[in-house]
Amino acid sequence: MRNLALQDDYVEFGAFLTNESQTSVGKLYNVEQKISDGLAVSVNLAAQLTQLKSAEGIAISNLLLADSVLDISTDALALASANNSKNVRLSELHTLDSLYNELNTAYQAALMTKLQEALALNDAIIASSSYEQYEKTVNEIAIRQVLYQNGELTLAQVAILNAIATECPKYAGHGVYRARGLLNGCNEGNWSDDYTDCYPTPALIQEQELGNDIEERSSIISPLTGILTYPNPAKDWAFVRFPLGMDGLLMLHDLKGKSWKEIQFTKGDESNLVDLENVPSGVYICTVVTSNGERQATKLVVVKP
Repeated sequence: MRNLALQDDYVEFGAFLTNESQTSVGKLYNVEQKISDGLAVSVNLAAQLTQLKSAEGIAISNLLLADSVLDISTDALALASANNSKNVRLSELHTLDSLYNELNTAYQAALMTKLQEALALNDAIIASSSYEQYEKTVNEIAIRQVLYQNGELTLAQVAILNAIATECPKYAGHGVYRARGLLNGCNEGNWSDDYTDCYPTPALIQEQELGNDIEERSSIISPLTGILTYPNPAKDWAFVRFPLGMDGLLMLHDLKGKSWKEIQFTKGDESNLVDLENVPSGVYICTVVTSNGERQATKLVVVKP
């Protein structure tokens, strides 16, 4: 799309664009472009900001010079001149600050317009696969984070992004990487795509031992490292197994962040039955937050007849 010279080398590109323009693929691309256009600073705006910064630097230097004269001089004429210069520079800085605020307000207004358009486009998309739904979900969270949440993420959004971030991008698409990018700072996790059917590295050779019954047994025991939901897909109910010996909260959200279930559990509970009778078919994020602040999430698919 951004290299016209290459388009001439691929005669099928025009037909591809035509065919995909009204599909979810083309619409997701349009959403991404709207977001990029909104965040981009125009060449004209960048030039104006550079000029303002330069003028501000000169004004500050002259203001400091006037202050130094006022601090050390005893000459009445020099003091009067320095005081006049200081007042002029202060007025100049006030004007420059007002101009900057006007430019920033214009930029913010343009950004909000583009993001609102992107959100409307995104909402209208009907995802035809899980990876398209992931991308649509991440788009919505990213846009709402800027539009309505002052750059912050809600706990529900963090849980949803965590669940998407743990997916294999080989099948779940680049929405996985975008979810990981949104989870920065204290929400950032350690994700690995090194597992079977994703992008595994060669397995290490594990020591094996043979019992007297000639049956081979592994000498390495893998502990439970996450929550488990079963059956999955589920219909009217599902069991959720937690880490043992901890209190906490079990939450069930859909991919739009709507909460469907919140269940408290105690350190004595090994699993909990989640009633899904009034939960419609769809993909949900099941999140467990333990009393020590640890958070684990997994995907639960609900299928109703």
